[in-house]
Amino acid sequence: IVVGPNYGNVGSILRATGNPVFNPKNIQSVADALYQAVSLLHTDLGEKNRAFARANWEMEHVGKMYLEVYQKLLNNSLPCL
Repeated sequence: IVVGPNYGNVGSILRATGNPVFNPKNIQSVADALYQAVSLLHTDLGEKNRAFARANWEMEHVGKMYLEVYQKLLNNSLPCL
């Protein structure tokens, strides 16, 4: 189970995957998210998180995404010779 701030990409990914989020400016929100995480310990959310991470963030997959971005930047940024 992953607990994190409901902020930016982190918050959107955690919400989309069903993990608890909190408002970093509200200590009660942090406590509530931690209690929610404890209640999720006996579910299959941890395995779902592992599968999501493997499908989206394995080193080879991320490396390919970086390569694609760099190639696009090079193709669009170089002046014609």
